Amino acid sequence: YKHQLSPRLGFAFPITERDGFSFHYGRFIQFPARDVLFSSQDAIGNAGTLGNPNLKSQTTVAYQAGIKHQFNDYLAGTFAVYSKDIYDLIAATEVTDQETGNNLARYINKAYASSRGVEFTLEKRFAQNWHFNMSYTYAFADGVASSQEFGANPEGLEYLPNQELPLDWDQRHTLNLSLLLSEPEAWSGSLTFTYGSGLPWTPFDRFA
Repeated sequence: YKHQLSPRLGFAFPITERDGFSFHYGRFIQFPARDVLFSSQDAIGNAGTLGNPNLKSQTTVAYQAGIKHQFNDYLAGTFAVYSKDIYDLIAATEVTDQETGNNLARYINKAYASSRGVEFTLEKRFAQNWHFNMSYTYAFADGVASSQEFGANPEGLEYLPNQELPLDWDQRHTLNLSLLLSEPEAWSGSLTFTYGSGLPWTPFDRFA
């Protein structure tokens, strides 16, 4: 039997008649996927990673603060900062079966990660036949491992990582744009553009 608390706290208030401030704190949980809970427990003839029904839930502690400004009757912008710490991520470790002496990998809660960034948004509500929305994010996503199979094959891995490194989905810059042109009850057209900077890459051979 397992239990976990997930408190949330948020508030917002006006600074001026055109500016507002908001803050949010939350503790979130994500249950392990069924395949890592109930994968085979058979130590004989198992080529994969052993499941673990005793895994804990992934826990994320998140903070976010933002300021929204209304430039005029149609245009508003937001600046926000956020930080997330993620604990009990699933990885793998090598275990020895007592009956057969076989060395096998089993899923455990071992990895951790963090992400942080800032986001700018600009939105013009529909007026004079057009609507515009833009968002830009500058972010970091770091952690111990990008794969839940990390640790399943410890060959050459003499020491566990002692620092966070960029994860596979770490993307520094993200830009989204959308434009809508419309004559109500006559015609409409839209344009959407998305840009993302490159993702981390390392050689396949870890000794390279």
